[in-house]
Amino acid sequence: MPKLVLKLAGPMAAYGTGPRLQQRLTEEAPTESAIRGMLCAALGIRRGEPAPVLDGLQVEVGETSHSGVLEDFHTIRDAVTYDGAPGRNAITTRHYLSDFRSAVTLRGSLEQIRTIAKALARPKFQLYLGRRNCVPTGPIWAVSREE
Repeated sequence: MPKLVLKLAGPMAAYGTGPRLQQRLTEEAPTESAIRGMLCAALGIRRGEPAPVLDGLQVEVGETSHSGVLEDFHTIRDAVTYDGAPGRNAITTRHYLSDFRSAVTLRGSLEQIRTIAKALARPKFQLYLGRRNCVPTGPIWAVSREE
């Protein structure tokens, strides 16, 4: 089965899986949904739109490293409370992986792999390593191999 190996790298990455509350943690490695979201951005597929090109695609997160976890605080003015009441300020804590590197292997049909590799070479939307402020250091490396 053809495969595409992605090399992800950036000064920061954040892959949250929990609810978006005041404590926004990060996983130690990219989640499958984050990788699929990044691929959709590269392909120009907006949130909520179907992504049939990704149907049956296998995602395997390999070796991942970082130099530590950064903690950042954000003040949100006029935040809505949990019960829906408006108008209070809130402080959120966000965690990020610093000096992030990861390898991700995608397996699928030859057509899928070629389409994804082409999209990663010229993405339609900006690519992120999780949260929107976590931009890659450079282009996402994509090495295609047939097995």
